[in-house]
Amino acid sequence: MKKTFIGIAIGVFIIVGASFKFYNSISVNTAANKNLKSQALEKAEIESLLALPIEPEKASEVKDNEEYRFYTFMLNRPNLLLLVNRNHQLEKDYAPRNLVKAEVSFLSSSSNEEMLMQKNAADALKEMFDAADKQGLRLFGVSAYRSFASQQSLYNEKLKSRGKSYVDSYVAFPGESEHQTGLAIDIRGTVSAYNANIKDFGQTKEGTWIRNNAQNFGFIIRYPKGKEIITGYRYEPWHIRYVGQDVAEKIKESNIVLEEYVNQVIN
Repeated sequence: MKKTFIGIAIGVFIIVGASFKFYNSISVNTAANKNLKSQALEKAEIESLLALPIEPEKASEVKDNEEYRFYTFMLNRPNLLLLVNRNHQLEKDYAPRNLVKAEVSFLSSSSNEEMLMQKNAADALKEMFDAADKQGLRLFGVSAYRSFASQQSLYNEKLKSRGKSYVDSYVAFPGESEHQTGLAIDIRGTVSAYNANIKDFGQTKEGTWIRNNAQNFGFIIRYPKGKEIITGYRYEPWHIRYVGQDVAEKIKESNIVLEEYVNQVIN
């Protein structure tokens, strides 16, 4: 009887493990799909993912059901919904595997690394910049991907030159920056490209166009006005994040931010 029980237990473990790999592959394949309208998982798929068992080594880190649901969702998340903020950090060695150079105009001060984005985001960015150009609006990339080390250098430099109050409002601590995902980018327009008062971007023609049209290309203004308590950062009209067209349109229509969207999906 004891051997039979052990055999059954091993069989269940193998089945569960296989199911976990299967559902995890769904999230990866979903993220890689070039069709922007298929990026977000359906509610039924989310519920299936949430029903999966947690990894034993992570069990001690999960304190309650809400944290369990969030952990399970993030473990199996579609890549485009990767949530990074002060409460959800990336590992020091995290780096996207599909980084490519975004084929758009960048400021001369941008480094080669800062011109990189995940391919689907880079393709959508070019499409958006081209559409703006047809409207007589010139956009520039400033900083897209930043490694953990690059964010550490930027944080230290800004802390020294601008002080703690500034970095707490505008500069992410290493591991807490969306730039490390390869899905976010800071942009400028012709007027604001070399303007020290970069907050003016939101008031320019380019900034207004981005605010009204970014969602059509799968981007959101990641840190909008009135959401500072939720995002943890002040209004940044120049910081946009790629989430896929379906999700971007829902976020825009509902006047919410990524934190709120992810919370709605997993709950």
